[in-house]
Amino acid sequence: MLEMMLCSLLTILPDYLYRRYVQGKRIGKEITLYSVWFELRWGITSCVILTICLITVIFYNHPSTSNVTLFFRTIPIVSETIGRVSEVYVDVSGPVAKNAPIFKLDSSKQEAALETARRKIVEADADRKQTQDELDTKLDLQRRNPGNVAPRDIEKLQTRLEGNLAAKATAEASLAEAQVALDKTIIRAEVNGRVEQFALRPGDLVNPMMRPAGVLIPEGAGQRVLFAGFGQIEGQIMRRGLVAEVTCVSKPWTIIPMVVTQVQDFIAAGQFRGGEQLIDAQQITKPGTLLVYLEPLYEGGLDGVTPGSSCIANAYSNNHDIIAAKETGFVKGIVLHAVDALGLVHALILRLQALIIPFQHLVFSGH
Repeated sequence: MLEMMLCSLLTILPDYLYRRYVQGKRIGKEITLYSVWFELRWGITSCVILTICLITVIFYNHPSTSNVTLFFRTIPIVSETIGRVSEVYVDVSGPVAKNAPIFKLDSSKQEAALETARRKIVEADADRKQTQDELDTKLDLQRRNPGNVAPRDIEKLQTRLEGNLAAKATAEASLAEAQVALDKTIIRAEVNGRVEQFALRPGDLVNPMMRPAGVLIPEGAGQRVLFAGFGQIEGQIMRRGLVAEVTCVSKPWTIIPMVVTQVQDFIAAGQFRGGEQLIDAQQITKPGTLLVYLEPLYEGGLDGVTPGSSCIANAYSNNHDIIAAKETGFVKGIVLHAVDALGLVHALILRLQALIIPFQHLVFSGH
């Protein structure tokens, strides 16, 4: 609509002024509702063509998209073993600190294995002490009377003592393994964050092969980068450093200055994994988008935007370097200046969208 109004000032309005004041035709007489097309056909046709060209230039050089989301990362809360929950240390929703326990599995089996390993260490110590005493006695008798003790008996005791030491080392390793297995029955938070919709309760069976026990949202997740999907035709325009603006549903009536920090080199819709079937291009029914990373131009720009919120984004071309280059001609410079200036139209459209978002979602959505 804004483009049509702007183009009409250069086409329909001059056409009307010419027919009204040069040709002397009057509204309601020669120019009526029924004859308006014939009388203003050149102005209307020129306005439509110019509007289409203007919209094409604006949307190509200043791309816009509503496929913008403040994605946030989640960490699955998964136990390493199958077990039944015996204790839960957090509520359905709440913050958790790093290394804080979240829930505990039944550990009777691990505790029994730990106690068995301890007893084996005690047995190994007792056997070693007994063997050491026998060896000390044999060595003492040999010192007093070398002929009373056979060297073979001493060698057997020494070999048995080494075996006892090896048995103790094995028991200690089993103890450490049992302790690790026992520690794994308590599932802890790996980072500072928050658990949400954590419905796990004592008695539930947890199986890491089937589904996670819940999700942990890391602290600060979804507060740094917006992910925007622009049309594939914008691949030649989008680049790092472009200035952008967004408005989000969770923070209406607010325009947030952004900057393009990264443009993904691949379109996700074209990916495939090797298998036993060939890929048919017709299977891709919906074209993919060009993924662009947007970060706030100023610190704290995304404060107040709920992670996961949907947004609308505009990116604006910047041809200053090309215009300032010595090899750029005068006419080309004027055209590029005009292209950059047309970003104002898109900026106005974005502000109108930010203005009507609350009414669109609260009044006209039908909810």
